[in-house]
Amino acid sequence: MRLTNKQQKPTAAISDGTAWVSPAATRWAGEFIPQAAKYVGAVRALNDDLEQLLRRTPTTCTEEEAARWRAKLGGPRGV
Repeated sequence: MRLTNKQQKPTAAISDGTAWVSPAATRWAGEFIPQAAKYVGAVRALNDDLEQLLRRTPTTCTEEEAARWRAKLGGPRGV
């Protein structure tokens, strides 16, 4: 998942001291790392919910239903 991976590099760089070394960096890392974990957890939960929704959604619909959606959304052949 690309969104969760966005947190891995900065978290690692802050944790191991390659990005910033000082007492302030240590305090900031102590705040960033738990926040990054919350972010990753929230993104994973959102992804799980979306995957469940997509699994319940039919892969195709009838021509009539497609026409209703095109009309509602203003797509091609929608009136």
